[in-house]
Amino acid sequence: MDPNRIQSTIQTLANFSARHTASDTKSPRRGIAAAGTWLLNEMTKLAKSSYGLMNVSMPCYFQAASPAHGMPIAAQVDFTGDAPGADDNASAVAIALEMVRILAPVVSKTPPAARIIIAAVAGEEQGLYGSNLLAQTLKNASVNVQANFNDDIVGSVFGAGTDYLTINSSIIKEIITTGYQDDTPSRHLGRYIQEVNAGASQVTQMDVALIYKLDRFFRGGDHESFLSAGFPAGRFTEPQENFYHQHQDPRVQDNVRYGDEIEYADIEYTAIVGKMNLLTLWSIANAPATPSNFTYDTSIGFLASSLDTPPSYLGNIIQLYWDVENNPLSDYYEVVWRPMASQQISNRAGIVVGFNSSNLTVCLVHFPVKLECRDHVQ
Repeated sequence: MDPNRIQSTIQTLANFSARHTASDTKSPRRGIAAAGTWLLNEMTKLAKSSYGLMNVSMPCYFQAASPAHGMPIAAQVDFTGDAPGADDNASAVAIALEMVRILAPVVSKTPPAARIIIAAVAGEEQGLYGSNLLAQTLKNASVNVQANFNDDIVGSVFGAGTDYLTINSSIIKEIITTGYQDDTPSRHLGRYIQEVNAGASQVTQMDVALIYKLDRFFRGGDHESFLSAGFPAGRFTEPQENFYHQHQDPRVQDNVRYGDEIEYADIEYTAIVGKMNLLTLWSIANAPATPSNFTYDTSIGFLASSLDTPPSYLGNIIQLYWDVENNPLSDYYEVVWRPMASQQISNRAGIVVGFNSSNLTVCLVHFPVKLECRDHVQ
């Protein structure tokens, strides 16, 4: 991540002034149309070193035949009022452009196993218009979206934070009865981001905090579009916002300076956020897709359902099932568990299962632990 390029991008976008969808659409120097044209041209230039493996368009999505699972990265372009929008959200768009620049020559030699979509979306402040279009397009095309990263307000020096949660109403009852509210796909995505970042902390020099909420109090973002479509998604954002410099037109009022201008953005910090994004993105894009239909047998290891229940069913055991899929990236499955109060698999407790196996019986007191099934590559 080049801090100088990030600074230049933030300044260029801030110079377009208003970038919401109701702004000027005719001026070549101001408003959403000018900003969109500049972004399209920049992405096109940066993608040239991929030798045709990166497609650039407006709207941004191409339906490709393969691979069948995808990784959309979204960064909103717009902001409210006439603010320059340096931190909210030119900082994230700058990261998106840097990811295109870095990945283009890499994918020309080593294409990722999953489709990666890097998008700058508009209309977030007015109702998540751009991200809704992208999420619904992917859903209608039956793309297996493994993760969505939403970078939104990532240019402050104070720290790093992430997390999210919304779920389909059809599984709320099961989550309540099993106590698995901390184990939705989005929360597993957050754990994976944290785990990858911890392993690369010498590179990123950043800690990732998991916040088990949809967003900040009374706030939202483009990740909600993907969550509503049933995809795992999360938001990267700074934990301490400066509201003098968000959603504020530049001005001095009562001796207080307002405005989301580049002088209040921390360029080095933004570059570190970009590194963390890119490392996790590339890791997920080259990993097997998550095992599907991971479930358990409610007649084994639970209370007897009748007088004819076999005695072998009444022990502290759990019978697990999942679908075996023809995935060239997978070498074997692993079933792991962790104590209920732990965020991560700290002691790597687990059982390696052959790739052709689709079930496993574990002798385990299962109510105080959380169970996971993972695909693995040698």
